[in-house]
Amino acid sequence: MRLLKRNLSKRILNSNAIQFILCMVVALYIRLVHFTGRWHVIRGEIPAAYWDSDKPFILVLWHGRILLMPYAWRRNGRKAHGKDRDKGKDVHMLISAHRDGQLIAKTIGRLGIHSVEGSSSKGGAAALKRMVGVLKSGDYIGITPDGPRGPRMRASGGVVALARLSGVPIIPVTCSVTRFR
Repeated sequence: MRLLKRNLSKRILNSNAIQFILCMVVALYIRLVHFTGRWHVIRGEIPAAYWDSDKPFILVLWHGRILLMPYAWRRNGRKAHGKDRDKGKDVHMLISAHRDGQLIAKTIGRLGIHSVEGSSSKGGAAALKRMVGVLKSGDYIGITPDGPRGPRMRASGGVVALARLSGVPIIPVTCSVTRFR
């Protein structure tokens, strides 16, 4: 019975139509939380100063906090998610090439964020090269240094290597939500 459920769920998730609907619903949920929630920004002037400097940087966030980050990156001013409308710069996230990563890539794509495909075990060197190119072009990179396999909230050395190769700063950002007001 368990095997049957697993095979059925794989077939459902492999359906392009189901993926489209699922990603659209998740993106709408993220927007709903953004527009209906209260946001309290602590030390927001630090990432805002980097956005305003017109220089590329690496935005670092924990893997478990990724869903609300498109709106948490910049709460004060013209930049909310995706493209920095005044500067014409894009945000690119490093996303796994696996099926769950591709669902995340499609979801954040609906929020205007591009993805760079790769992981530490598959396509890591090529992804690193693409991210350096993105940063050299002046766009921004978002990366989760703890990755999906963990250890949770422990940074790996990949983000430091990217910063060293590209010569851009690392800006750590996080967000939390609560159902209490």
